[in-house]
Amino acid sequence: AGGVIGDLVFDGEIPGELTRLAALRHVAPGAVVCDTGTAAMRGAIEDEEARRRYDQGSPLMLVNVGNAHTLVFVLVEQRVKAIYEHHTHSLSPVDLIKDMNRVLSAEITGEEIFARGGHGAAHRQGWRGADPRETFVSVTGPRRSLLHNQGFHYATPGGDQMMVGAIGLLCAIQ
Repeated sequence: AGGVIGDLVFDGEIPGELTRLAALRHVAPGAVVCDTGTAAMRGAIEDEEARRRYDQGSPLMLVNVGNAHTLVFVLVEQRVKAIYEHHTHSLSPVDLIKDMNRVLSAEITGEEIFARGGHGAAHRQGWRGADPRETFVSVTGPRRSLLHNQGFHYATPGGDQMMVGAIGLLCAIQ
């Protein structure tokens, strides 16, 4: 919708194409629901350094390297400008960094990622990318070691990387 991460958290009607979230709602009627990747991205913003840059509207790349899926959001001026999702087991560190750079430059396409077995990539219409020298990259997730020694920041909201999803969900429903 408007490019706000909170738009991916549902306390009311769930769009029909979000079948997994609808299944959650069926199990827990009336519950606030969101995808675990969304919760992780929202929680990563609560890391002290990421929060400072987010509040300034600076370009921010959030990377959640999960056990099954890797999710990348690029936010500029507190709005999601690009998103990417792929299977973690299919990515080498070199592949992931290459894809991250192409997400940041708005060059990657959903079709390209689908063809490689991933879920896709998209960027907001008219967005031309962000300068990598000005973009803060914050990494989280149980497989974050895939990006070890690359100079990226490891998000630790509340002082603990393992709390990123829980903190994200709590912040999203406030």
